[in-house]
Amino acid sequence: MTFAQTSANATNNKKGRIVIRFLFCLFIAFILWLFNTLSNQHQDTIFVNLRYELAENKISQNKLPAQAELQVVSTGWQLLKEQFRVRSLSIDLAAYSENAQLLTNLHKNLFSADLPEDIVVNHIFPDTLNMQIENKLSATIPVKMRFKGIVENHWEIDSLYYYPDSITITGPESIVQQFAYWPTESITIYDLDSNLRGVAVLNAVSQANLTLSAAVVAYGIRVFKYTNQTYTFLLPNPMYKDRTVTIKLLCQVPSGKTAETSETDFIISLLPLGPKGMYAVKCEQFPDWVQNITVQPTFISVTSKE
Repeated sequence: MTFAQTSANATNNKKGRIVIRFLFCLFIAFILWLFNTLSNQHQDTIFVNLRYELAENKISQNKLPAQAELQVVSTGWQLLKEQFRVRSLSIDLAAYSENAQLLTNLHKNLFSADLPEDIVVNHIFPDTLNMQIENKLSATIPVKMRFKGIVENHWEIDSLYYYPDSITITGPESIVQQFAYWPTESITIYDLDSNLRGVAVLNAVSQANLTLSAAVVAYGIRVFKYTNQTYTFLLPNPMYKDRTVTIKLLCQVPSGKTAETSETDFIISLLPLGPKGMYAVKCEQFPDWVQNITVQPTFISVTSKE
């Protein structure tokens, strides 16, 4: 190895040692800066999970917040440790009367009792807890199925079942008592003359602090279409026994009921209107599934044999 090569290697080693020393000093400076920064006071936010202690027969009318934000001041070390902790707080509401308000920033000690002494709470959000406490009530109410297409298309429900047909609703007494039933979301009927099965979702709870014992109901339904039908009746002439009066009855019958519906299911009467032989034609009896009944003619005159 020549003298020039030896000299170059020594120069490179010296530069390498300088770089290493510089990086080491930079690291030490960073550590000192970090220690100094973490030792200073800083502002930060601590999140505290809230639990509320109530008697078993009591409930809040509105949903109380599940979390509180504490704006605090403390050392960086302490705030850093708080980032790895999950803090919870139980608030005993038994001491508060109905419709009372708890101003959280006037009760900072309630929220800071479990915090280290070197953490100072400056502000709490939410600043107000509206605690409308009342009796808890559970009631069983029927489920009401809702459909689209049946009324609009003049269809007929032949059979319908669903389970559960009732649910238990639990919540504040004043709110629970407002409900006589609980509806489902509307189901669109897309097929006729067949058995349809599915799951209907119960309407979402929009009122605060209500719970339902079920979220969906299973159902089965069979729907028929109304069809136009005409029936002809020969009624005795009220003045001339050897003659008859022809009456036509027009109505709508579900397609699944047409085979079992006949003239014998109807009773047509002639009601006298005066001494001149005028009679009103009236359908006095008809099956429950028949709708939109009209008779032709609606009036008759039997004053002569013609």
